[in-house]
Amino acid sequence: MGRLVYVRSSRAWHFQDPPTYRDWKRYVFYARRVRTLTHRDRDGDSHDGPKALSPDIISQLNQFAQFDSALLLPNLKSIHWGTSERGRANTLQVGDVTPFLSPSVKEIHIKTTFDMTEHEAIRIVQNLSLVPDLQLSKFSLTTVSPTEPNTQLIQPFSNFLAQQRRIAHLAFPPIYPMERSLFTETVGHLEYLTALHITLPVSYFSDCAGSGL
Repeated sequence: MGRLVYVRSSRAWHFQDPPTYRDWKRYVFYARRVRTLTHRDRDGDSHDGPKALSPDIISQLNQFAQFDSALLLPNLKSIHWGTSERGRANTLQVGDVTPFLSPSVKEIHIKTTFDMTEHEAIRIVQNLSLVPDLQLSKFSLTTVSPTEPNTQLIQPFSNFLAQQRRIAHLAFPPIYPMERSLFTETVGHLEYLTALHITLPVSYFSDCAGSGL
């Protein structure tokens, strides 16, 4: 795969030439070795190059994978997915993590330098819920805007966590307004949970106290 990929810009990796089926079979051989996937577009650190994949790479590999009924990274354990700009044309967006998901993945960490909208967060959580036999030990999704009511996220997030019985480390997306029922519906059944991180503005502590949290 290495001979096919080059840096066309400072932001993402692209294919130099369209991959052939022979190239795909070579990719499959090396893909089995990959345990950690880090996707991060450039976010201001000029000496650190991009770790982002362009959409055309995943689209073309995914076509081969579907043809062979194969996984892109069959032994992948951990995904660290970040992006610094919403709607950037030449890099994958947060929701595009889906093609890499499989039952082998145990950790997913999603972070953006902008606040995701409620709709964007719901899309991610719903996509994760559709992955058969996905059982995570660590999950973080923290960059959701807490400045507007986003209670529609509660039910999809609750449904997702209801499937994740073995999560030990959870970074909770900001959900406003915060209520006691939110915890009982989402984290109360996680018997393996040992670490819980919730990001909230200081101004919400009084609201939490008033609701009995």
